[in-house]
Amino acid sequence: MPDIIVMFFILGLIAGSVRSDLAIPKAVYDILSLLLMLTIGLKGGMALHGNLSWSLLGEALAVTALGFLIPLLRYLVKLTLADAASFCAHYGSVSAGTFAVALA
Repeated sequence: MPDIIVMFFILGLIAGSVRSDLAIPKAVYDILSLLLMLTIGLKGGMALHGNLSWSLLGEALAVTALGFLIPLLRYLVKLTLADAASFCAHYGSVSAGTFAVALA
C-alpha cells in the first residue's frame, strides 16, 4: 500500500506540472495545522509519560529558549522576510523529519 505522504507529494507535483489551480481551502488548512500540532504534542507527551527525569530539564529549557529565539532572529540579525521564512521552514522540516524518524 503506498504511503499517503508520498501520494500527496505526487499529487502536488502533477498539479504544479499541469498548472492546476488546486488549493486547500483556508479553513481546512487551519484545521489540519491544528490537528498536526495537537497530534505531535500528544504523541510526545505520551512518550514522555513515566520517563521523566532531571536529565531532560536542560534539553527542555534549550528547546524552549530556541522556540522564543527563532522568531526574534529576524529582528536581531536583520533578516529579510524571505530569509526568515526560509529559516523557519528549514527548522520546521528538520523537526518534522526528526519526529518521523523517531516514530519509525
